[in-house]
Amino acid sequence: YVRAEAGTTNCYSTASFTVSVTDNPDITVQNLTACETGTTGAASVALTGGILTNPDGGVITFYNSLADAQNEANAVSSPTSVTVASSPRTFYVRAEAGTTNCYSTASFTVSVTDNPDITVQNITACETGTTGAASVALADGILTNHDGGVITFNNSLDDAPNEANAVSR
Repeated sequence: YVRAEAGTTNCYSTASFTVSVTDNPDITVQNLTACETGTTGAASVALTGGILTNPDGGVITFYNSLADAQNEANAVSSPTSVTVASSPRTFYVRAEAGTTNCYSTASFTVSVTDNPDITVQNITACETGTTGAASVALADGILTNHDGGVITFNNSLDDAPNEANAVSR
């Protein structure tokens, strides 16, 4: 309640108003790791994968700085496909409760993992007898493996990313 009095006249009026407290959205985030695209040192990531929980249903937006998140300025325009060129990189999340301007912020990092860079060469071998086959050392096809990645051999390009049907050395 509020009371307003006019000077020393004892004339006054009263009024009441309601104070409502709106819960800030509670969000939980997680750090992300992405594999480098080719040999670029960069990766494309979906920032939405950094949100673990949003139980209050806040409207989520992503930012490159805490100040931008707090001021609701310069939101990331395509959070489902962001190129991360420097690693690790921090992103800020703003979860806002409808039109109340009540919000919370959180941050998470995206780290880009370097792909092993290998250099290969074709192998030519002579047929063993008249069998139409030859025995080769597959490792002879690897010229360099600068990053020290674990080498496996597969019969098809479809099998290699899926680690399926590995060929024994």
